[in-house]
Amino acid sequence: MFESCEMKLEPLAQVQVGPLKLEAVASRQMCIIPDAPLNPWGYAARLRVTNTGSTPVQLSHGDGALGQNAFGLLEITEHLHELRPTKIVPEDTRGPIDPDQAITTDLSLSPGASHEVIGAPTYILAPIQASVAGKSIAGGSVPEEDRYVRNFELEFNVWLVQGGQDLTTQMRIPLTVMVKSPENQ
Repeated sequence: MFESCEMKLEPLAQVQVGPLKLEAVASRQMCIIPDAPLNPWGYAARLRVTNTGSTPVQLSHGDGALGQNAFGLLEITEHLHELRPTKIVPEDTRGPIDPDQAITTDLSLSPGASHEVIGAPTYILAPIQASVAGKSIAGGSVPEEDRYVRNFELEFNVWLVQGGQDLTTQMRIPLTVMVKSPENQ
């Protein structure tokens, strides 16, 4: 099973809001070999915004410390065999945001053009750490059939400003974390 695991960026959710196509782009799978180096940041979710209209669109969003506000994780749901789904709301570890450090990106998006918004990729750590530890995302035990293959659903909040108007929506994406078992190493 682990041999079929592949990490690659692909659109996992899509919403059309007026002339803007919003896509959550991430890796559907995270392939983990315990005690081996892993840099998951390149596979973490990001928001791709594409102008599908025929005229330019004025767009702005938080960046830097505010990037998480533009595209941020609301909750993680874990699906284990024969158990009710477990939901957790990630802890906000940003602390107070210094207004002098707040950055806003303003741009004009031409017809057909795309722009990526990167939120805080650290959300990916909780599902990975729980999977490697063999615990549920809430800290409990997991059924044996879920020990090395774990299924999660991640819900993100999108908050952009289009032409001076707030644009908010939510997007859900799947994530499967596969941990290579000791007998296959």
